Amino acid sequence: MYGSKKKVNMCILNILREYTDEKHGLTQQEIIEHLEKDHEITCDRRTVKSYIDDLKDMDWQIEWENAGGTGILFISAKDTLSTISEIEKTQR
Repeated sequence: MYGSKKKVNMCILNILREYTDEKHGLTQQEIIEHLEKDHEITCDRRTVKSYIDDLKDMDWQIEWENAGGTGILFISAKDTLSTISEIEKTQR
């Protein structure tokens, strides 16, 4: 199942907030796997990158590190918002 762009952005943000911090990151492939497993959303690596870029454009502090040729993504500072529904409220 494909999700709306807004929903996929929020799901990726939720995945990053739940599973990452400055010491623990995820690859784009791991984000794809979480989207499929947790949210039944299918997308490819380029699409995930595009959504990550969108989130960065919205001033989310998403960082990228090169770990032995593999890019690792994480949120560098946790925000006070804790759920997708709270995040969606801020987008209205």
